This record gives sequence, C-alpha cells and structure tokens, in this order.
Amino acid sequence: MVLKTSLDMFLSVAAVVGIIYKIAKVEAEIHRAIDKVKDELSDKVNRNENRIDIHQTSYVGDKEMQDYLIHTLNEKIDHKFNRLNSDVKDLQGFLKREQGFNVRGE
Repeated sequence: MVLKTSLDMFLSVAAVVGIIYKIAKVEAEIHRAIDKVKDELSDKVNRNENRIDIHQTSYVGDKEMQDYLIHTLNEKIDHKFNRLNSDVKDLQGFLKREQGFNVRGE
C-alpha cells in the first residue's frame, strides 16, 4: 500500500512537472512569436518612415521648382505688360501729335 501511494505521488508530481514544462514551452513559443511580429512591424514602420522622408524630399524639390517657374512666369508677364504699356503710350502720343486724337480718361 505504501509503495502504491508512493508511486501515485511520484506519478502525480511527474505529471504536474510535465504540465508545467508544457505550459512553459507554450509560453516561450508565444513570446518568440510576439518578438517576431514586433520585429516585422518595426521593420515595416522603418521602411514607411524612409519612404515618407523620400517623398517629403521630393515634394520640397518639386515645390521649389514650381515656385521658380511661377516667379519666372510672373517676371515674363510683367515684362510683356511693361513693353505693351510703353507701346500703347507711344501710340497715344503719336496719335495726339499727328491727328489730335485724345484718349478717353485723360
């Protein structure tokens, strides 16, 4: 009877140790999976940050080019307007001298 009780106790302890071992093994697998997902997510975040930096740099370059082009167009428009304005004034002066033509608003 004592041997049976001792054997039962030993088997019970061995079963509990086996269960604890299995639980610890499953827990370790869960932690490894979590670490793997964390590393993959970290890599994806870093790649996205790099892509955003590249696009921001590209945007800044494009914006500077557009500002340059707009400034150039404004300069051309101002130049053309000033030339046209000068030509109109020359014509008004010529018409006034030659034919006595008066422009409205003067």
